[in-house]
Amino acid sequence: MFLLPFLAYATLSGKLKLYKIFAFPLGVLATFIPAYACGAGLFEPFNFWFEQMGGYSLLTLGCANIWHLINIKSGSMEQFLKGETLFGLLLIGLFTAIVFARKVKLTSEN
Repeated sequence: MFLLPFLAYATLSGKLKLYKIFAFPLGVLATFIPAYACGAGLFEPFNFWFEQMGGYSLLTLGCANIWHLINIKSGSMEQFLKGETLFGLLLIGLFTAIVFARKVKLTSEN
């Protein structure tokens, strides 16, 4: 979540090749090879991620962030579809598009 805007900018500006983005997921999948060699089911190595999803429901404690937009327990998107939320996301997208289109240098590197 935190790296996605950076990865999008770096990829679109040509500083990062698209195939390099897939190195991390492939590395994670490579760590599952021993489990599969020992007879684990296809989705069994992913179970620890799914078990953790319900274990930390109060992690944000009301802090405004992207996860607060979607109520995972009820599957409701009503908070996400509110006008102020969509307007805020539109402003963020517009600002990002302006920075990318004007080729604003964010660092002093050449």
